[in-house]
Amino acid sequence: MTPEAARFRSSHVPALFVLTAALVGGCASTAPDAEPLAESAPDTATASADGDAASNGAVVDMGGVTDGGDAAPSGDVGDAAAEAPLFATMVDQLPLSRWTEGVEPADVDRDGDLDLFFADGPAFVAPGPKQQNQLEINRLDEVVAAWSNESVLRLGAHASHAKMVVTGDVDGDGWVDALFCNAFRTDPPFLYHNRGASAPGWFDLESEQRGFTTAFNSGSGQFGDVDDDGDLDLVLCDSGEHLLMGEGAAPHLFLNDGRGHFTERADLLPAPVKRARVDVQLADLDGDFDLDALFANRAENAGGNHDLLLNDGSGRFTPLVGAVPDASKNVYEIEVGDLDGDRDLDLFFLSLSDYSEGPADNRLVPDGELVFRAGAPLGDLDDNEAALIDYDMDGDYDVLVGSLAGEEKLLWNDGDFAFRQHAGPVTGVEDPTLDIAVADVDGDGRYDLVTAQGEGDPSRYTNRVHLGRGPKDTRPPRIVAVSAGSFRAATREWVVHVQVRDEVMDDGQDWVVAEARARIGDRPWGAARATRMGAGLWRLASACESEAEGRRIAFEFAATDAAGNRTKQVLR
Repeated sequence: MTPEAARFRSSHVPALFVLTAALVGGCASTAPDAEPLAESAPDTATASADGDAASNGAVVDMGGVTDGGDAAPSGDVGDAAAEAPLFATMVDQLPLSRWTEGVEPADVDRDGDLDLFFADGPAFVAPGPKQQNQLEINRLDEVVAAWSNESVLRLGAHASHAKMVVTGDVDGDGWVDALFCNAFRTDPPFLYHNRGASAPGWFDLESEQRGFTTAFNSGSGQFGDVDDDGDLDLVLCDSGEHLLMGEGAAPHLFLNDGRGHFTERADLLPAPVKRARVDVQLADLDGDFDLDALFANRAENAGGNHDLLLNDGSGRFTPLVGAVPDASKNVYEIEVGDLDGDRDLDLFFLSLSDYSEGPADNRLVPDGELVFRAGAPLGDLDDNEAALIDYDMDGDYDVLVGSLAGEEKLLWNDGDFAFRQHAGPVTGVEDPTLDIAVADVDGDGRYDLVTAQGEGDPSRYTNRVHLGRGPKDTRPPRIVAVSAGSFRAATREWVVHVQVRDEVMDDGQDWVVAEARARIGDRPWGAARATRMGAGLWRLASACESEAEGRRIAFEFAATDAAGNRTKQVLR
């Protein structure tokens, strides 16, 4: 434990306090009287009775924590069902056979279902032929076919050595955009801008116009609001000359100007040069309501195999040495989420020891120190990707693992860092999985599994959709912590942050949407803006002309998950 790590203490203090704001000259809501937020999401199922009673209508004090209103467990699978297949494979729905490195679900046309981006890029030592960037449109509500490959039609004829694809609304127009992380220094990142209402789900390649002109050797990236200004920035991995060998490189931070134009700021992310940077996670690991940066590197590196940089809240990062276990040199990913229910974010390594995956406990709670303690390693196969899912709906994250060397795996979590492997969540399918995604693609309230294949035998490269067969999600999102508010003079707004937890966490995505309204003093409710920062962290902002004096400010915040379960709370 280094002195640097010992300085950081948990902000999740048990004492709650009411936020007061001084009103000098008055604060103005952006609407004279905003409509109340609905108790449940329109045209969707609501949470169970227990969940609604615990989660809706509560008042939560800013600057503290909440029990989140956990619903009663709604789907105990039982011992027998726990060993039955958990997913049913859709046959011959994604027929293209090619080396695929990444998959990302997104509702590109806002028709209410999730479409699929695939990043195809063969080889990892030397580049193979470039491949078309892929987009499969969800047609599960139609008779003709479940998925329609409309890659060239909607993206244009653009090929690259893509290793990952990430999505987000980069210009705040309400439509999801996509960025392909390209390897081998042959192309800059490919940023596809959604045309929006004029042509929903049709894209223009606008990399150069939006600030991406340099080619990297990038295996991954992630969008997130790192400077707390209400738009999505980008962190890109870079491995230097060779993806898994060579001297390595530092990652890249690009700040967004709010209109979807990016500028690299190397001065704000002083990460050391390391080899084989294959994964990045942006999440609030130290509990101070901003996004920190955690990098997984598939190699032995001086000064620690992996690196963690802490955010000061403005997008300026500082390396923290000694907090993350060195783990294995065979790490492909470190997934982030609360694995033991203590409200801080823990880690799950692929791999923790040699080729064995395993968890690492964040000691922020209860010790007050940001340091991760490695747990017991599990298995011994070459696994490449993990996602967190509360499959049995018992209130804790289980772990889905995509395996390169065998069947996919599900690790049941007992809630206290003890995991038990399921016999085979997908039976009869052994393929070389390089990436997975967990999302409800058929809209039945159950989370499904999408897998992407590459390496080894090309005849096994078929990407697959496995539909969930377990309990439906009836648990509403839980508010874990709320920050104190702050006045931003430059933008004349009052800002509060909310940490939310739901039943999935997959590379920062939890499939929760949120909305808010604000009330200042005795004035009517007015409009407020809720924007996703990343990994369950939300930013609430209300227009405000000056530092408030003597009056209270309140936000009404509503979060809805993919199954329509909804939490609404007043934060004051």
